Amino acid sequence: MKLTTRLTVAMVALVLLTATAVGLLTYRNIETVALPRVLERLSLQSELLAAQLEAAVSSARTDVAGFRSAIGLNMIVRASLSADGAVDGIPLADWRARMAARYAAELLAKSNYDQFRVIGVADGGREIVRVNRSGSNGAIRVVPDSELEAVADRNYFRAAVRLPDGEIFISPVELDRRRQPTIRAATPIYTPDGHVFGILVINVDLQPAFDRIRAASARAGGPIFLTNEQGDYLVHPDRSREFSFENGKRDRLRDDFPELARASALDEVRTSVVSNGVGERFGAAVAAVRLAGGPQVDLIQIVPYSLVAALAATARDASLLGGLAAVFCAIVLAILLARSLATPLEQMTAAIEGFARGAPLPALPNGRGEIGVLSRAFARMASDVREKTEALTREVAERRSITDTALDAFVQIDQAG
Repeated sequence: MKLTTRLTVAMVALVLLTATAVGLLTYRNIETVALPRVLERLSLQSELLAAQLEAAVSSARTDVAGFRSAIGLNMIVRASLSADGAVDGIPLADWRARMAARYAAELLAKSNYDQFRVIGVADGGREIVRVNRSGSNGAIRVVPDSELEAVADRNYFRAAVRLPDGEIFISPVELDRRRQPTIRAATPIYTPDGHVFGILVINVDLQPAFDRIRAASARAGGPIFLTNEQGDYLVHPDRSREFSFENGKRDRLRDDFPELARASALDEVRTSVVSNGVGERFGAAVAAVRLAGGPQVDLIQIVPYSLVAALAATARDASLLGGLAAVFCAIVLAILLARSLATPLEQMTAAIEGFARGAPLPALPNGRGEIGVLSRAFARMASDVREKTEALTREVAERRSITDTALDAFVQIDQAG
């Protein structure tokens, strides 16, 4: 293999090895940094969405406590218990109308509230006042007496009437009759002599909050789920899997992501890389929140691991392209450098071989580097050899001439004798 080829191969191999090592090191370092950064971003987004969801229902607890102490509600209790059905000369129907007007104003101010109700324990838990958004296009409406219902068999009613005075019941997230996600805040109403009169209930419509979660899921690059404390889906990209427990089925997070089955602690956002049931990997963040101080729900955001590693893959591809460019440049430079080094050496080799055969010494390459020093040294050596050879040749010629003259003299003397 020629020197030029060896130098080219050595330089290209060195550059290729260096580019590969730098690219791999860069890829590993970026991958190490990128994964925590992406998980941190998921954590912040999940925490923000969970906080927005909690904010949508947080006022229900304080409002139900505040309206429990309203004078109008107390007058309804007193009028209902009085013999003539009136307090201070004002009949029960007027006190109900006044309270209904206040509830309507509250619904107008708070778009997430869907319904206010006062429900008595008498007559099978019949509603006394109901104000909701059942009007045309969701208009606020005071429900007439003919549409008031008995609800003593409802879970929230049974739970609330058993509470001590001043306690508040927050229901699980469930579907109302319109199949809309709802959470209820309820508190018992007691008579002055300490008996349970009924309950006050506020229904909070969670549909707008759930729609915001779905909109965020569309922008996030991966699905966002919301589950209850049992792990049942409340929000899922496949709407048919939401609230399946209402129909006697169970669609749970643990079935799809076993590693996320553990419920997160409150005030904790848990991030990790998890696998689903078929082994696909995802980056996940789980944020837990207690709605209005009641049931805990978990908001889970996941993204495919391919997106988590996208930054590292971009760095890897950039390093690969940079390495290929470096190798190409190295080949060009190696060829030029190898030729600049090898050509003078080849010229000197040819000159030495010719000089050994007695050929005239050609002009040797000159320069400031080692090649120039070697060339000048060889030229001086060749000049010295030439001078000594010429001197030796002259001396041999002179001695041969002297010898020939002496022989001629001996021959003449011999002949003369």
